[in-house]
Amino acid sequence: MAILVGSGMRQIVVAATVNPNSIGANTTGETSVSVTGAVPGQVFLVQPPSTLDAGIICAATANCSTAGTVTLRLANVTGGPINVASSSFVFIAL
Repeated sequence: MAILVGSGMRQIVVAATVNPNSIGANTTGETSVSVTGAVPGQVFLVQPPSTLDAGIICAATANCSTAGTVTLRLANVTGGPINVASSSFVFIAL
């Protein structure tokens, strides 16, 4: 959903379902998320769900390198692989 803020500046706030691949032990993984209106070079704050799997850390920001697609980075800080559950994340354009 796009909203207007300030002096007519357009801000994007989107809740999107993210279904990442399994992330190996002590590694990071990236997943692509469709965000309507995202343009290359744009940066987003990321709000992960409160139900994010234990041992998974979400990067505070995500970036857009292809129109309409944002890349989210997650880290697994455990000693075993985690198949991260599909859940809703919020993306806020900066």
